[in-house]
Amino acid sequence: MLRHVLMGSRVDNYERSIIPLALFSEQTGVATGWFFAVPKAFREALDIKLDQRSFEKKRYKVITQGDAFFFKEGDMIYDTPLARSLPWGEALRHIKFAIQVQESEPAFRYSSQAQDGSSKVSYNQGVVRFELLRSDGDKLSVVRFFK
Repeated sequence: MLRHVLMGSRVDNYERSIIPLALFSEQTGVATGWFFAVPKAFREALDIKLDQRSFEKKRYKVITQGDAFFFKEGDMIYDTPLARSLPWGEALRHIKFAIQVQESEPAFRYSSQAQDGSSKVSYNQGVVRFELLRSDGDKLSVVRFFK
């Protein structure tokens, strides 16, 4: 990634939060309380990981949240989990909206040297450009493109 090389060194050794942006339902496999049915498959894109933490000399597995978000071109997220579990023709009758990533740049922390010689950590927020699609029951059509 040329942009990150020009800006400085990537920083991965920061404290991750133990409060994730999304909790995933065991029944549906999607993020609970979200408008879109974001499946567990997007944990990596949301930088949600299972890490180990120590407490009173015992190690525990803990879900953690980082800020290195990265969606990929072509990623599709529907407003219903039925979109991924039914035959496509039937699923289209249940889908109202979907989003499809057209292009993206990852979010990440990086370290660079300030003019006084000290090291500073900055954050690249990343970019996601996507289309909002609507289903008429037979096909998905683009409603709007977001930058």
